[in-house]
Formats: sequence, structure tokens, C-alpha cells
Amino acid sequence: MQINEIPRSTVKVPTSPKTDFFKYWLIFLKPFHHLTDREIDLATAFLKKRYELSKDISNDDLLDKIVLNEDYKREIRTEVGITLTHFQVIMGKLRNNKFIQDNKINPRFIPRIKEENGQFLLLVYFDFTAPIPEEVHEVKPEKKATKRGRKRKNPVEEPVKEEVVEVQEIDDEGND
Repeated sequence: MQINEIPRSTVKVPTSPKTDFFKYWLIFLKPFHHLTDREIDLATAFLKKRYELSKDISNDDLLDKIVLNEDYKREIRTEVGITLTHFQVIMGKLRNNKFIQDNKINPRFIPRIKEENGQFLLLVYFDFTAPIPEEVHEVKPEKKATKRGRKRKNPVEEPVKEEVVEVQEIDDEGND
């Protein structure tokens, strides 16, 4: 089957690189990076800054060095509104989740935006015949909050309580 013959479904998302585009992009890619919402906020700020700088800098290597230099990190930290300590923790998590590799943003997570027509088209091609990479199979255990608000791993499942609810039919006039 040719790419042209594939049935297409279209979803239009009104946005702009100046607003929420990068956040939507990272939310869509969440199964591939496993970032939390706060980590996505910081990653979004880095992608947005990279995009803004890419209008003046065409060399990707130079662009990556500049985006992750201390001045821009400080600017992004202030923009996102987090402390230096929290910023350093999140940066570590961005590295652990391979959003940042070799001190640059992983190209896998950088959308290639061309502004000729004011659109960004994303083609998702699900190949049911290809082998599935191990990293996709990996399912991280979901953390649940304890009473004090801290997260714990591998929570003990609590039994589900069943409730019996009576359903009464009501006619068009609201009578039982």
C-alpha cells in the first residue's frame, strides 16, 4: 500500500509556536518520553526558546549550545517560575528521560516547523508489521499519592467496594 492510498483522518488543532504548540507537541509524545506535567512545562520552554533562536541561527549545533547555556537556562527558569534547586532536579529528569542527551535537546523531540504556509503537519504512521522497540514495551509503574502528598511506588491495591444503585425510569413529563 502506498502512502497516498492510506486512509487519512484529520484533526485540526488551532495553535501557534508563540502559544501552546510545543506543549501540545510534548503531550502528544508523552508515551515516548514519560515526562511529568512540570517536566513538560520546562521542556516546552526550552523548545520554544530554541524555535525563537532558530529564526536567526541556522546551524543546529550552535543553536543547541546556545539554548542550553547558563544565561538561557536562567531566563527559562525565571519564565517557568521555579527555584534553582527544583530546576536542577527537573534538568536531571530531562536527562534521565533522554529529552536532553549529550547536553543538547534530543532531535527526536524537536518538531521541524516550516513556516511557509502557517501550518505544521504531523503524519502518524502506525506500522502494524514492524517490530516494536523494547523502550515502547517498557511500562513504568504509576506512582500514587499517600495521605501526606508524597508519591509511593507499587501501591497496594485496595479492594473495590461495590454499590447497588436503583435506577428508576422517568417518563417525558418527569414522573416516576
